[in-house]
Amino acid sequence: MSTAHAGAEYERRPETKSTPETRERSARYLDAAADAFEAMRREMPEVIGLTAFGSTVRGEAGPESDADVYLYVETSDTAPYQTVKPGMEAVQRRDSGSLEGTYEFNPAIAMNYKWKFYTDLKERGIPKSDIVLAPINDEIITSQVDEMLDYAAAFDMEDLKTADKKCPRNVRGLFHAPVQDEGLKGYRDKVLARLVDSEHGEKVWMMISHFVEGFERRKTDATSSRPDHRTMPRTLGEAIEHYNGTDGIREKAA
Repeated sequence: MSTAHAGAEYERRPETKSTPETRERSARYLDAAADAFEAMRREMPEVIGLTAFGSTVRGEAGPESDADVYLYVETSDTAPYQTVKPGMEAVQRRDSGSLEGTYEFNPAIAMNYKWKFYTDLKERGIPKSDIVLAPINDEIITSQVDEMLDYAAAFDMEDLKTADKKCPRNVRGLFHAPVQDEGLKGYRDKVLARLVDSEHGEKVWMMISHFVEGFERRKTDATSSRPDHRTMPRTLGEAIEHYNGTDGIREKAA
């Protein structure tokens, strides 16, 4: 398995605590996660994407470090691991009184996916992992992006910088460091296309980039303004250019 994609992503992140040993271990963990994903997807094609955050992305993975990942599963009534008892929904909305409410799989379904991926990672030499299982489909993405746009509408840009910014994890995980993300590109494009067409899209992109950077770095660095910590596109325009250009984004999302 080629390391170019995953390795290039973590090497451009801050490395304030990295050493040759931690960088080697981080690359090895990302490669192992990519291989585990490919093996799982061959058996379960509804598993469509894997992104990473935390110490492996920073190149700082120690012997006891977790592999922190988002495992995306496209919801489907026919997917064998999404079968539940009558009256139980496969995907549930968990509200917490804010935009941090999220869509989650029924716990019985989630365990099937997470345990299989966890045990495969362990067999591939990753002793611990924190797996965020994220269901995804057009309805989930549209709902959560629209909630963010409604929230951002209540603030001007300067006020939003100091407001309690929110970003549902089903959305923000799409923009974490890609490990295997071919299946996520269409959903990422839909998010950006919706932001491009909204007067509040710039503010929502700031919310997304804030959360992604915070979760990919140590929490003590989450609000740092140091130039070497500016790893996400600063503006929506830069994000569009980075992820394929406005015309390409709109065409793919149509």
